Amino acid sequence: MTPRNADRAGQRTGKAIASKDCAINEPKPGGIYVIELCSGEFRRWHYLGPGGQSLAWWRDIETGLEFNENSVMYAWRIVRQEYPMDEVTMEGSGQLISSLGDLILEQTADALIYANREGVIERWNAAATSMFGYAFAEAYGQSLNLIIPESLRGAHWRGFEAAMVNGSTQLQGRPTLTRAERKTGERVYVEMSFSLVIDELGKTIGSVANARDVTERVLREKAAAIGKSE
Repeated sequence: MTPRNADRAGQRTGKAIASKDCAINEPKPGGIYVIELCSGEFRRWHYLGPGGQSLAWWRDIETGLEFNENSVMYAWRIVRQEYPMDEVTMEGSGQLISSLGDLILEQTADALIYANREGVIERWNAAATSMFGYAFAEAYGQSLNLIIPESLRGAHWRGFEAAMVNGSTQLQGRPTLTRAERKTGERVYVEMSFSLVIDELGKTIGSVANARDVTERVLREKAAAIGKSE
């Protein structure tokens, strides 16, 4: 990150400015936080936790650059935690649950997968585990290639990158039929819809996919089509 020479008091500093919310002054490893820089610019940082010599390490979500707090040459403060991480989990999921919205998403019947703008999985509900066979702990931090058959990856990433750049998807939320791959290697037919996730600053920060296993329906329709042609 490019150092800035002065904070609002006109002093060169790399110290964090304490927030009124004491809870967010002690970030939790794995948490994503909205950061205000001394210039008034807002950033999104992923807290990686303490490293060597007890230095706190962060990763800038937009640039991907990792750094420790001592290397930051300008004042900054944590505005809020983007994905609250309370000490409450859904039994068996391993995924931190902190709000009614989280409970709804975790228990919705369709598989829900959120990936950041690098295509890395950060949200994976119970239905996704049932459909694809990966527990949340196995899927979290993995590329979406985890469930995309190799033959479809090129087309997927071209569309994904275009959506991140353009701020819109080609299908505009309409569901599409595609193939996906389970942990066992089995391929299934999936009806999937995609939406972009936009933050309060108007930036595209990732995408969310809702998926439903329609393998039985597709196979039934193919069998019926073959029967009619005979």
